[in-house]
Amino acid sequence: MSFADQSLRFTAITNALKTWMTANASENVTVEGVSVPSMAKQVTTGLGSFLTQTEREIRASGALVAAQTNQSTVAMQQVTAKATQVTQHRNDTLDALQQATLAKTVASAQAALASAALTETQLLKNQVTLAADSAIANLIARQADVTAKQLLATSAMNEARSKAELSRGYQAHVEDLHSDVATKAATVTQHRAQTLDALQQTNLAKTVASTQATLASSAMTETASLKSQVVQLAADVTARQADVTAKHQATTSAVVQAQTESTIAKNYRESVVQLHGDVKSQTVLVKDIDRMMALRAKAVDTQATLAALLSDAIKDDADLANLHRQSSASQAGIADTMRKEAQRHAADAQSAVAAARLERQQTADAANQVVALKAQLEAVYNQAMNQLEDITQHIEQTATMAQRIVTDFDAVPDATPGMVPMAKQDGQLDEAWLNNEKAYSSFVVGFAHLTMDALSKGLAIENVKTLVSDLQVSLTRNITALDKKIALEVANAKGQLPLEYFQGYHKAGEAHTLPVFNMTERDFLAEAAQEEGYAEFLRSQGASGIVNTRQYQADRGFELGYRVGDVSYAALNIHNHPNYQNQPGMAEASAIINGFYFRMRHMDYKTMYPIQGSYLARAATNAPAVPAEVQALPAGINPDGSFDFVGTQAGYMRDVKTAHPEDCQWQLAYLECWIEAQDGDALTDPADSFRHGNDASGFMEMFEKGRYLNYSGHKNRLENLSQQPFTVRYVDETGVPRFGIVQYRINTFPVGDLRALGGAETAPSFIVGNSASHYHTLNVALTSAQISSIKAGGSIEFATSEDSGHFHIVRISWDGAQYVAVDTHSGHQHPIIVLSDTNGRLPYNEEKAIAGVVDGSNRFRLVRDLRSRAHHASWQALARSRMARFECVDLLQLCEKLPGLQGDGAYLEESYTQYGLDDTLDNYAGTGRLNAARYNRRYRLFRDDASGRVTAHRGFNDPTLFVAKTTHSKVVGGFSWMIPMEMILRTPRENWNPFQLPTGNYNTLKAEEAANKGKTAATAFSGTNIQHFYYGMPVGSITEVAGQTDPADTANSAWVKDANGTPRLVYGNGIRVHDIDGVRQRFPVYPLWADHSHSQTQQHWLRKTIKTLFAKVASGQLTAADIDDLM
Repeated sequence: MSFADQSLRFTAITNALKTWMTANASENVTVEGVSVPSMAKQVTTGLGSFLTQTEREIRASGALVAAQTNQSTVAMQQVTAKATQVTQHRNDTLDALQQATLAKTVASAQAALASAALTETQLLKNQVTLAADSAIANLIARQADVTAKQLLATSAMNEARSKAELSRGYQAHVEDLHSDVATKAATVTQHRAQTLDALQQTNLAKTVASTQATLASSAMTETASLKSQVVQLAADVTARQADVTAKHQATTSAVVQAQTESTIAKNYRESVVQLHGDVKSQTVLVKDIDRMMALRAKAVDTQATLAALLSDAIKDDADLANLHRQSSASQAGIADTMRKEAQRHAADAQSAVAAARLERQQTADAANQVVALKAQLEAVYNQAMNQLEDITQHIEQTATMAQRIVTDFDAVPDATPGMVPMAKQDGQLDEAWLNNEKAYSSFVVGFAHLTMDALSKGLAIENVKTLVSDLQVSLTRNITALDKKIALEVANAKGQLPLEYFQGYHKAGEAHTLPVFNMTERDFLAEAAQEEGYAEFLRSQGASGIVNTRQYQADRGFELGYRVGDVSYAALNIHNHPNYQNQPGMAEASAIINGFYFRMRHMDYKTMYPIQGSYLARAATNAPAVPAEVQALPAGINPDGSFDFVGTQAGYMRDVKTAHPEDCQWQLAYLECWIEAQDGDALTDPADSFRHGNDASGFMEMFEKGRYLNYSGHKNRLENLSQQPFTVRYVDETGVPRFGIVQYRINTFPVGDLRALGGAETAPSFIVGNSASHYHTLNVALTSAQISSIKAGGSIEFATSEDSGHFHIVRISWDGAQYVAVDTHSGHQHPIIVLSDTNGRLPYNEEKAIAGVVDGSNRFRLVRDLRSRAHHASWQALARSRMARFECVDLLQLCEKLPGLQGDGAYLEESYTQYGLDDTLDNYAGTGRLNAARYNRRYRLFRDDASGRVTAHRGFNDPTLFVAKTTHSKVVGGFSWMIPMEMILRTPRENWNPFQLPTGNYNTLKAEEAANKGKTAATAFSGTNIQHFYYGMPVGSITEVAGQTDPADTANSAWVKDANGTPRLVYGNGIRVHDIDGVRQRFPVYPLWADHSHSQTQQHWLRKTIKTLFAKVASGQLTAADIDDLM
C-alpha cells in the first residue's frame, strides 16, 4: 500500500475516533475511582470492519498467489522436460560424432578433397573462436540448434560411411552453426558455395594428375554425385534449421511465460507482505491508541486534566489534517465541539488549580517553620559559644594572676589563710599552705564538660544544617514540579500546552514529555537503520566502484548487449579540454562506495589534492615544471618557423617520454566520498571545476529539480545536477535526528614516474603469516645477484626463524610480474606476504598491455571488455580508443599513498575503545602503527582474531574499499572512502611557453572569442589565461597524430599574439586523452561495482574455461574428458 493510501486510511480512522468520542462522551467507565469516557471500546469496534476487509483482501491475494505459483511450477516443469530432451539429443550427437570419427578412417582414398575440406574446417574453427565470447549468452539456444544439425549429420554419415569427405563437410556445417544463431542461414549458404568450389578444384586437380581415363571418368561421376548430395544436404539443413528455430521460439516463449508468471507471483507475494505490514501497523496503531487512552485515564486527577488532553487531541488532529490536506472546515467543526466540552470542565480545572496553589502555600509554610527552627538552633549554638568564651577568658585571667604572684613580689598579697598561692620569706612558694587539688579537679571537670557540650551542640547543628539543606532541595524540586503542574493545568484549562514541550529534544538518558515526540524519535531511528540496511545490501551485491554513465545513444534499446554501462562515447565519457590548465574532461557518472549510491554532475574536475587545515582545503596538483637546465637551452625555433631538435627545448619536449621518463609524472585521480553533517538546507559543492557547478543552492532545490526531471526522463541540459542521498544518519542522545548527505569530489595526487623497473630497485621483504597458532620470521635481504638469478627463472630457498620447535623452508621465485614466496613445509604451511617497493616506476608498453604481459617495461593490462571490443576492429584499436579501460598491477600500493580529508602529511592513529573494544591498528607490514590519515585497504591487529588471523581488510566483503580517518567535525562517523578513477601521465609540455605569450584578462579574451577571434593570424587572441585560453606549445614542434574527437572536446589550438604582437599558432597545453603525439595520456583504472557480483565472477571463470577449451580444439587435443573436467 502506498504512503498516500495509508495516510487516507489513517485519516479516516482518526476522524471516526473523534466522531465516536464526541457522540459517546456520556458513556463513562471508572478508572482508579475517576469516571472517564470509554474510548478503547469504540476504537476496537470502529476498526473491526476495516480489519475484516483487510483480511479478506489478504486471503484473496493469497489464493491468487497460490494459483500463480502452481502455474509457474507447471511452466518450470515443462522447461525442465525440454532441457532433459536437449541433454538427451546432445548425448546422441556425441555418439554420432564418435561414429563419424570411425568413418574418417574408411575415407582415406580421396586425399585431395580431404585436404581442401580440412583447410575450410580450420577457417570455420577460427570463426567459431572469434565469435565464442559474444555467443555465451545464447549458449542454450545454440545447443538446441547444434543438436538438430548433429542428428542430421549422423543420418548422413550412416548413409555414406565410405564418403568421409562429405561427412567432414557436413561436420563443418555443424561447427559453423555454433558460431552465431542469428547468421546460420547465411553461413550454410556460404559453406555450400565453398564446398562446391572445393569439389570443383579437387575434381580439376584429379583430372590433371590422373593418367588413367577410366579412373578420371569414375572420379568425375562420383564428384557429380557428391555435389548433388551436398546440395540436398544443404536443403535438409535449411529445413531442419527452420524446424529447430520454431522449437527454439516455442521454448523461449515458454521460458518467458514462466519468468513472467514468476514475476507476477513475486509481486503478489510482495503485495501480501505489504498488506500484512499494513495490518500490523494498523494493529500497532490500535494498541497505541488504547495505551494512550489508558495512560490518560490514569493521569486524570480531575475533569480539568481530561479537558487538557482533549485540547491536546484537537491540536494533534489539526496538525494531522494539515499534513494530509483534509477538509479544514470539517476539522474546525470537530475542534470547536471538543473545545466546548473543555470549557464545560474549566470551572473544575480552576478548583484544581486553587487546590494546587493551597498545597503549594502549605508547603511554603512548612519551609518557613523549618527556617524558624534553624534560627532557634543557631541562637542556642551562639549562646553556648558565648558561655564558652567567658569561661576561657576567666581561666586566662586566673593564670595571669598566678604568674604575677610567682614572678612579681610587689604583687604578693598579705598571707591570709585560704588565699593561694602563699609565699615564704625567701620568695618561694609555700607548698604547705597550698591546697589546690580540689580547685584543679573542679576546673578540669568543668572545662571538659563545657568542651563536650559544645562539641555535641556543634554536631547537632551540622546535622540540622544538612537536614535543612536536603529539605530545601526537596522543596525546590517539589515547588518546580508544582509550578509545572499548575502551568500545565492552567494551560489545559485554556486549551494550550507549554512551548517547552515542543522544543524537540530532551536531556540525555531521558524521554520527551509528549509521547508523540517519543514515537517520532523512534521513527527517525528506524529510518536511519533502514538506510544503513540498504547500504549493507548494496555492499553485499558488488564492490565499491562505478555503476554507470549517462547514455547518449539507446537506438537499439530492446536488443540485448547494447545497454550503456561505464562506457558511452568513452570510458566514463572522458574528453579533452586542452585549453584549460589542470582540467581533465569527464561527464556524469554514478557510483556506489561503501554501499552509498550517488550520481555525479558533469565533473570536468580540477587536478587538486587535500591539504591540512580547514575543512575541504585543497591545493593545485600541477604538471612537472620545465627543468632549469632545459630552460637554459635555446628554444629551437628558427625564424622561418622550422624547428631545431638538437640540444634545444624543442628536442627535449619532443623526446621527453622516451629520453627523460623520470620527468614524466603519474598522477592518480581518485573519487572521494563521505557523509557530511547537515544542520540546514545549505548545500556545498566541494567538486571544483572551471566549467560546471551544482545547479542547486540547497538540498530541497536539488531534490525537487532531480525528482522533476527523473519523472519525465528529461536531463539537466548543462548536466549540472547531481543526486546525493540525504537522510537521517543517526539519532543523538538528546533525541535529535542528525541528517547527513553523501558528498564527493575528485582529487589528484602524484604516485610515480614513467621509468622502467630496475636500477636502484629495492629488494623485497617478507612477512610470514600465522598458521597453527604460531609465527615465524624471514629476515633476508636479496643481493643483486640473487635478484637477477630469480628473475632469470631460478628460485632460491631460505629458512625461517625457529619457533615452536621447528622452522620452515621458503622458496622465492619470479612469475614475470612479481615475487612469489611458497612455504615448502610438509606438515603445515604459513602464508608468505611479499612487500616490494617497485610501484613508483610505472612504464607503459601498448603491445604488452594488449597481450596482458606485465614485466619491468610494462605495468598495465588492457581490460578485455566485450561490448567495447564489438565497436572496434581489433584489441589494438580498442586500446588506442577512448573506450579503453586498464588494470595497473601496482594499484593497491599506489592507493595507499593517497591522502584523505585530513590532508597530505597528516598522521592519525586509529584506535577503538568503545563498546568493550581495545584495538589500535598497525600497518599491514607489522612495522608500526597504521597512519589512518591516508587511504588504506588492509591493516594488522596486535593479536589473533576469532579466526586466528592477525591481518584484516576493510569492509565485510568489499574487495575495493579504501578508508581514511579524519577529525573534521562535519564528517559523520569520522571516515571517508575512495575508489581510484584514472592514471594521468603529465609532462613538462604542459608548462612550456617558448614564445613567452602574455597572460590576458579572462573577460577580455571571452569578448574576443565572441567576436570570432583566435582562428587566424589576423584575428589572434591578445593573450592567454589558465581558464579557457591556456595555450603555449608551438604547433609543429611535435608531430601531431590525429586521433578521435568528440563534440564534448574544446579547442585544441589557436592563434595568440606574443609580447611583440606577433601572432603565433600554438597548441592548448592542457590534458588530453591522447597527447598530441598520439601517446595515451589518461588511463581509466576504475573498478566497476557490478564486476564483483557473484554472477560476474562466475562469468569471468566461464570465459577462461571456454578459452581453454577452444585452445585445445585448435591444437587438436580436446577430449571428452576435458569437457567434463572443465565444464
